[in-house]
Amino acid sequence: MFRFSFYPLFGYYWVVFGLALAIGAVLLSIRPAGERLPRTGQTCLMVLRFTAFFLLLFGMLRPTLVYTKSQQLASTLNILLDQSESMSRPDELGGNTRFQLAKESLLQAVPQLKRLQSQAEINVFAFDSSLVPLEIRDGLVENFPEQPKGKETALGAALDAVRNISSGKRILGTILLSDGTQRTRPPRDILPQDAATRFRDAGIPLYTVPFGQATGTPDIQDIAVNDLQANDRVFVKNVFLVSGSLRITGYRNKPVPVQLFFEEESGSMKLVSEIEVQSKDDGLSIPFRLSYAPPKAGYFKYTVLVPTQEKELIETNNQQSHFVRVIDGGLTVLFIQGERNMEQGLLMQSLNASADIRVDYRPIRVGKIGVGGQKGESFQTRLERFTRERPAWTEDVFKPGEYNVYLLGDLDSKAFKPEELQALADRVREGAGLMMLGGYHAFAAGGYAETPLADISPIELRNVDRQPLDAPIRQDIHLPETIPISIFLTPEGRRHYVLRLTPNPDKNAELWASLPPLLGANRFGKLKPGASLLAVGSEDQKIDPKMDQKIDPKTDQKILVSQLFGLGRVLAFAGDSTYRWRLAGFVEEHKRFWRQVVLWLAKMESVMEGDCWITLDQVRLLPGETAKFQVFLQSPDGNELQNIAATATVIKPDGMEERVVLVNEEGTPTGSFRSTDAAGDYTIRVEASHESLPPDAATRQATARFMVYDRNLELDSPVAYPQLLRNISELTGGRSVAPEQLGSLLNELITKSNELVEKRETKQSLFDSWGLLLAFILILCFEWFLRKYWGLV
Repeated sequence: MFRFSFYPLFGYYWVVFGLALAIGAVLLSIRPAGERLPRTGQTCLMVLRFTAFFLLLFGMLRPTLVYTKSQQLASTLNILLDQSESMSRPDELGGNTRFQLAKESLLQAVPQLKRLQSQAEINVFAFDSSLVPLEIRDGLVENFPEQPKGKETALGAALDAVRNISSGKRILGTILLSDGTQRTRPPRDILPQDAATRFRDAGIPLYTVPFGQATGTPDIQDIAVNDLQANDRVFVKNVFLVSGSLRITGYRNKPVPVQLFFEEESGSMKLVSEIEVQSKDDGLSIPFRLSYAPPKAGYFKYTVLVPTQEKELIETNNQQSHFVRVIDGGLTVLFIQGERNMEQGLLMQSLNASADIRVDYRPIRVGKIGVGGQKGESFQTRLERFTRERPAWTEDVFKPGEYNVYLLGDLDSKAFKPEELQALADRVREGAGLMMLGGYHAFAAGGYAETPLADISPIELRNVDRQPLDAPIRQDIHLPETIPISIFLTPEGRRHYVLRLTPNPDKNAELWASLPPLLGANRFGKLKPGASLLAVGSEDQKIDPKMDQKIDPKTDQKILVSQLFGLGRVLAFAGDSTYRWRLAGFVEEHKRFWRQVVLWLAKMESVMEGDCWITLDQVRLLPGETAKFQVFLQSPDGNELQNIAATATVIKPDGMEERVVLVNEEGTPTGSFRSTDAAGDYTIRVEASHESLPPDAATRQATARFMVYDRNLELDSPVAYPQLLRNISELTGGRSVAPEQLGSLLNELITKSNELVEKRETKQSLFDSWGLLLAFILILCFEWFLRKYWGLV
């Protein structure tokens, strides 16, 4: 479409026409005299002058030719083709593999791809754990992979990568041809849903073409060992229980043997237990339990194995292995408690979760303060009746060697005979451990200031702090349950074994501060000489746990105090509501705390972990994954040492050794071993030392083991997930189409590409051309020449 527009000089038509009239008047006024020039000459000169005048007027009006020009916009289409091994499953019509059908779909769409390629950029990528660009010419993909051999399917990472590659371009869409299975490892384990959300935010529609069957096919026969669970420690000759499940497909109603192999001292694996399980339907998870009593102490490998069955799809998922530490000796705990409460019940659950700790619970129920017994009898009367009718077990529990650790709960001292408490004090002096727990009848409130336990308590017990029986609760010796008390670690507590819930000191302090606060506590008095304050309580929830607070033993609410007494260890804990941790979801933290309490009291933290030990983030790795570990060293009193010197060597499955450079991370030597391409068992060997250790034992050694197992992620569960593809495509504004509809989808994208046209209005000026200027100059020159020729100049 064309049109003319004028843009007059100075912006006003009247100015231009005014100038034109003035110039015209001048031209008429200076026309040549008739007596000197014939009429034809005069006419010729006037024509030339007025021609120049009209050219000047034309230029002053500045005429412009305006027209609209359409231009096709550049656009890009990305196509992603899954080349992972799961695409090799022959579960399509006619026995074709998923990959064969995907290639055939692209071949049938060559005409549409060719047409679209003529007006848009098309990028084709094959992907598994990474993107591989493929050539496309005249709509035909030229370098198709022959077979899908990728060991991983990183759907989310592939989508993110192709979006980054096309950043800044106008995207018609992205077409994903896949079976929808994401099977990959960190750091490539980006969720496809998260990647699709970023597509939506960028305005890029995702179209998916699913392949494969969501329910599998009848010809799939496979057995996989899953969910292996067992304790990481067990005592010699105690029952070691291993449980898990089998996913059985294709072996309906057929007995399947499950075997437990245990490593011997020679390193060979011995079959120690076997059972048979059956599945009534395909794809079910069938639980199993195997047990064995290890005869010797050490660090051993165990394996649950299902022998390869006839026509089984893959064999690498038929077994799982792990490690267990078998400990010589035993650890026994006596827990004496008054009235049963929430704290006692969940504390027992946490301790019973450790197979290497045996807890004997002995309740002494005499009621609560202010709560009547038989016929409304007083609390003191109930105590006196209990002393007359005490159970027979109270005579034996304090004999030498009976228990490693004693936990004394909320129980008044009147429940014991003086000789029993003296026997308990003697056992601690000889090497047993004791922890006194908080409560209305605990510590001085329970009358223990007048007993032998006053000598071994880490805090001073005073007679004046006695809680009178059958009287209201004294607020000066008890913090009420209405006051929440958060726990903060002292500098010494940060290094103590009992309070180490996680290896990193700062994260450990943060974790303690994040635990639900205690409700109520005993008010502790002065610390005894030699006692260590490990934790304090505060009502202030805003204290920064990373900062070293100035601890004042005289004013701060003491929560946990430790002390050595003779050959034994003693802890005084003011609280009785750690059960709130478990109720709030901190189950593992609750179990770890109480386990470490018992191990430290029994002086068995070295037996369980050693004076020097190694912690691994994972003990079961896939080939190529990094084994990360930390080295720890503790002093004879059980405190973790900081800034230790350590060296580490890893022994590979082939016997070759490789040194690992350790990096000091916040005082803890940390190593990362990356040469894990070969499947098998690896051993980490470290030597650690610290300047505070005695010269004759300055260097400590430790070993740890991990394994690299070869498990085919792609074929472990070969079913397809078309629902995932449908969900992520709809999230972006696209849709999921069947393989035979790919051509129709491309036709829609061709139409969409044709609509990507930009209309631009173009202006071409007609007044500022060299031709107009040259004509004006020539006319003026010719007019002057004629006047010169005729003798008018």
